[in-house]
Amino acid sequence: MLVKTSRNILILFVIFVLAIFVPDFYWKIFEKNIRAPFVLYSPVIHDFIISKFDDKTMVRMDNEGNLLTRDEYEELEPLFFYRQIVMTGKMPDSLDGMEIDIQELRRNNFSYRIKPDAIEEPFIQLYPLLESKSGRAKLEMPDEFIRLQNRCEFINCESNEVVEDLSETFSKAFTDIGFKFPAAKIFGNPTTRKPFDEGYFITDSAGDLFHLKRVKNKPYLKKVNRPNGVNVKYIVVTENERREFYAILVSEASKIYLISYNDYEFINTPIEDYDYRVHELMMRGNILYRSFTFSSDDMIRMVVTDREYNKIDQYDEEWISRENTSAGKFSKMVFPFTLSIIDAKEPFINFYFLFSDTRALIGIFISLIIAVILYLRKKIKLKFIWIDYIVILLTGIFGLIAVLLVRYEE
Repeated sequence: MLVKTSRNILILFVIFVLAIFVPDFYWKIFEKNIRAPFVLYSPVIHDFIISKFDDKTMVRMDNEGNLLTRDEYEELEPLFFYRQIVMTGKMPDSLDGMEIDIQELRRNNFSYRIKPDAIEEPFIQLYPLLESKSGRAKLEMPDEFIRLQNRCEFINCESNEVVEDLSETFSKAFTDIGFKFPAAKIFGNPTTRKPFDEGYFITDSAGDLFHLKRVKNKPYLKKVNRPNGVNVKYIVVTENERREFYAILVSEASKIYLISYNDYEFINTPIEDYDYRVHELMMRGNILYRSFTFSSDDMIRMVVTDREYNKIDQYDEEWISRENTSAGKFSKMVFPFTLSIIDAKEPFINFYFLFSDTRALIGIFISLIIAVILYLRKKIKLKFIWIDYIVILLTGIFGLIAVLLVRYEE
């Protein structure tokens, strides 16, 4: 009995190991690396230009499919490749009637990226609240971290003690404005590597949104009125010298808003079909345009707007995802499930099962036939190995390999 139990446990262990490494090895052999194209909007021709890999060769083209040299490609987007264009002396004097000033061009270029796994990051309990008006040339890390549980507490980093005077002052500000403790989510940039500090955007336990800063050791706390039906999922605080908007907000409904410096106005963006669970989002800006690009493993969409966020143009491209290639369809038949400890859409290390569909029945049936033939040749009685058949029925090729590796001994 002990021998059978030990064998069964070992079989389960082997199945887990096989489910992790065999599919990974399979894809290393058969996967064709598909890279999403890199898309830009040209202020010269007022159309999209694309660069992508054809096998291992970089191909550059316009939206009509006409091939471009590297120099031609870069000259069509002088706002993005401005360093190269300035070096070659080919920077135009003006674009769309706007005179080009290199300092203004550099100041107005920005980009922000939002990945699915970043949105699902765990909520930590301690945050440094930087002094936003210290009078110093550079931002400095404070001696305390804040914690928003039953009240606002400042914890000294060295002594680990609560700083009561600061805690009471800030807690009163939270209570007076109607904040419902504890905090649900806190969004900000806890670093000194930025031009200035805008503190944190915080949602309370009731889902209301607030903006917190530390100004000369006093609380700056504002309640941010959200449009009806807009529930906060994720916020990127931008802290850009242009001071055009405080943050990029992703709602629970996967809508993208910008929180402007104009009394926290919510600017709606013309982005459709974005899903924060699946898509990686990139927002870019320059002196003329704003662009929002989101992509997954089988598509890309780029929406271009003017600086008032009125839609100008849209680019869409789709391709066959890994799962829909011949290798992907075959893997669905061979592997009834796969197991990994990381997931591109999750920030945690965990066991992630990905199950196949009904096509896995083909692989399971073939695995069972192989097991029956092998056991009949060895003339092993069914009463000794019936559990092996159940294992194979549930785990397919992984179970077949496991029971053959961990052999039954009468």
